[in-house]
Amino acid sequence: PENGTVTFNGSGTQTIGGSVPTTFYNLIIAGATGDTVRPAYNLTVLNDITISSGTYDASSSSYALTVGGNFTNDGVYTARSGTVTMNGSGAQSIGGSTATSFYNLTLGGATVSLGNNESVSNTLLISSGTLDVSASNYGLTVGGAFTNNAAFNAESGTVTLNGSSTQSIGGTSSTGFYNLTLNG
Repeated sequence: PENGTVTFNGSGTQTIGGSVPTTFYNLIIAGATGDTVRPAYNLTVLNDITISSGTYDASSSSYALTVGGNFTNDGVYTARSGTVTMNGSGAQSIGGSTATSFYNLTLGGATVSLGNNESVSNTLLISSGTLDVSASNYGLTVGGAFTNNAAFNAESGTVTLNGSSTQSIGGTSSTGFYNLTLNG
């Protein structure tokens, strides 16, 4: 799709797609509390995904979500064991009024700025571009590996490693932290 917005605002559980990957330009999840939208396959959003209300659930199959624009969560995001990839060619943000807990988060585009305190329960991979905690100094919690192959802008924020098993900080780029808390 070149542009346009698809909004899922039905009641109960709605399923996106069929047996092949589905692509949207903008996607809005706008169900009531308790309403859930689940993909039936990997999902690509070329521009923005907004969870304005209701729940986006990666499903028991933990389908991947690729986002080329902003990820805004004002509802509920259920990651399961899925991977979210932010791969936009321009500036992107992860924010909204609700802090999001990702399972795996891969950054493979330009600069991604945080707009809230966010967490990654498994692996954070910065494969290209920059992860910026923003001038608001949002916190980032990681439960698995923190891998930086590009750039991390810590500003005055805090990164917390809280995994229950051995964690690593690595990658091909050096990583400087303003505050680093080990809490596992």
